[in-house]
Amino acid sequence: SLSVSNLPEGANVVYENNDKVEIGVYIVKATVSKEGYNTKVLTATITIVKPVEKQDFEGVTLASNSFTYDGKFHSLVVSGAPEDANIKYINNSQKNVGVYKVTATVTKNGYNDLTLEATLTIVAADFTNLKLESKTFEYDGNAHSLVVENVPTGATVNYVNNNKTAVGTYTVKATVSKTGYNTKELTATLEITPAIEPIEVDTTKTAFTLNNSTTFDDFKDAIFGGNF
Repeated sequence: SLSVSNLPEGANVVYENNDKVEIGVYIVKATVSKEGYNTKVLTATITIVKPVEKQDFEGVTLASNSFTYDGKFHSLVVSGAPEDANIKYINNSQKNVGVYKVTATVTKNGYNDLTLEATLTIVAADFTNLKLESKTFEYDGNAHSLVVENVPTGATVNYVNNNKTAVGTYTVKATVSKTGYNTKELTATLEITPAIEPIEVDTTKTAFTLNNSTTFDDFKDAIFGGNF
């Protein structure tokens, strides 16, 4: 409907043909009256047209995707949307390990709104190049240990049955953990062998050599002289 604007206070307006709802063109008549004023008749046209039917988006998709944890943010992206379409995401752009439901709403003038859902998955990464080598030490009264090599920054290593002093063979277990990574367990052998006592040689004595020219007296002298 139409309405008269700028009416003075106390004026009365009577409308004709101003209550139409069907499609068409109508002449609306408004009669304005007020005591002390000449009656005024106004006319205007009101046009009711068929509403424009909105169309559906075609070929617009939001695909699920999986990423391996790397400490960076990852997102899903709507494909096939018109350049001037507006896209609003919910629960997108994630970096921590987990499974996330992402919602995307696509809007554009003349189109029905389109809501899409997909799954964003971030899986834990695996450690690479970790190494725990078995080692053997000779007993020296000090504690000896095995150490995991190539541990990345920020990772934590917990050892079990490591750092030994006594002679023996030990199975060492190392557990490596870090946010965003699958926990890794390594095992190796730590062996501590008995110390070897040094052999002292008396260099003041001459070794006796037995050959075809050796006499009985030579043999006797060697025995009693401590050279045999």
